[in-house]
Amino acid sequence: MTEKVQKILSNIGYASRRKIEEMIALGWVKINNIKINIGQRIDTRIIHTITIKEKNVFFIKKKICRTLIYNKPLGEICTRKDPKNRNTVFDNLPKIKNCRWISVGRLDINTKGLLLFTTNGNFANNLMHPKFNIFREYLVRVFGKVNIHHIQYLNNRKKQINNLYTKFQNIIFYKKNNSNTWFRVSLTEGKKNEIRNLFKSLNLQVNQLIRIRYGNFHLPRNLLPGQFIELK
Repeated sequence: MTEKVQKILSNIGYASRRKIEEMIALGWVKINNIKINIGQRIDTRIIHTITIKEKNVFFIKKKICRTLIYNKPLGEICTRKDPKNRNTVFDNLPKIKNCRWISVGRLDINTKGLLLFTTNGNFANNLMHPKFNIFREYLVRVFGKVNIHHIQYLNNRKKQINNLYTKFQNIIFYKKNNSNTWFRVSLTEGKKNEIRNLFKSLNLQVNQLIRIRYGNFHLPRNLLPGQFIELK
């Protein structure tokens, strides 16, 4: 069976499919020392070598899919390397040979909670693709006076914020704490600052954001920030 080259490389965690397509267009990708074209399909059984920018890429034809739940603390960023030498989510993950951990989506530096990592790019892509409508659920602490009209507004149809259409799939009151109000919210996409911007449109400030669920994966109560658990 043949597969597109960008899918083969994303499955081993090299980069996203879009990024790999850019590399192919630049003529950087070779398989068995032959330059690859965009959209070209290859039978993985005949692959002996993969090189990108004249550097060998380690390729295993068959491998076990490993998946982790990680409890991201505040202050970590979701990149492998940071020019400012800030802590990244990859720093605390277990070291693995002949493959790489792939982050399923991202959380910004001021958001904590559940992050999924896998060694299978196709699995990661399916979890992130909008067509599958996979729910992400968060606990949100909001500063400001909240009333029933705010909830009705946020539960209504999509809003256009910063030229993007967005909405909560569900929002429910969780608890009140002095001048802050906690909510449980869910949505099916992970646009940048989506939750913060929805509340900001009502002059409400999000001062704590925790992801507690991604699809069928829930953040374990006993998993401390900076710790991970590997799923069977």
